[in-house]
Amino acid sequence: MDTRRMSVTILPEWEHDLDNLKREKFYDKPRSEMIRFLIQLGLEKSKQKTPDDREQECRGRK
Repeated sequence: MDTRRMSVTILPEWEHDLDNLKREKFYDKPRSEMIRFLIQLGLEKSKQKTPDDREQECRGRK
C-alpha cells in the first residue's frame, strides 16, 4: 500500500469525542488508524445519495 502523509487540524470541539473514541474502540491501535477509519467512513457516506439528491434527480427528469 502506497501511503501519503497529510496534516489535519482538529477543532477543539472534536477533541473530547475523538479522545473517547480512541479510548473505547481504538485503545490498542495508533491514533492515525482511527483517523483513517473516520476518513473512510466519511468518504463512504459522501457517496450515498440523500433524499435531497434523489428529489433533485426526479425534478431534472420532468
